[in-house]
Amino acid sequence: MDIDIANLLFPNIVTMIVQLLATGVIFLMYRKYLNEPVQDYLEKRADLIESEVTEAQALRINAEQTSVKALDEYQEAMERIKTIEADMIHDAQARKKEIIASAQVEIDRREAQLEQDYQEEREALFNEAQQYVLEAAVEVNRKVLEDIQIDQAQMVKALEKEMDSHDYKH
Repeated sequence: MDIDIANLLFPNIVTMIVQLLATGVIFLMYRKYLNEPVQDYLEKRADLIESEVTEAQALRINAEQTSVKALDEYQEAMERIKTIEADMIHDAQARKKEIIASAQVEIDRREAQLEQDYQEEREALFNEAQQYVLEAAVEVNRKVLEDIQIDQAQMVKALEKEMDSHDYKH
């Protein structure tokens, strides 16, 4: 078998020319029939990609604005919460002071009432003791005077004198 290597190494000119002519025909048919639709498709595709990129940028900007707005609203809400908390603490402290003041008023009122009750009880006890001592003195005097004969006129004068000395005028 004899293979012509030189022939196989170099391209065949006729085959190359036919291939170049076929490629030229394909190129001309492409330019005539497909170039405009392909260019339109590529332009539409480029416009679509550009609009998607623009829309993505707009969405990103919108998301950033929304994020900033949400952060501002969050900070504003936190400030309102702190204000409400401070108001509640202030109200609670004011209410606490009112309750303490009310309790102190009640304590003072009860102390005054107890003091008054104590004074009344003391006076009643003093009057009762005074009455008891007076009755005992009268009883002792009666027993002493039973044995002694005294003139009634003299006794009335002595009693008047005693009453005058103690301011027991009736």
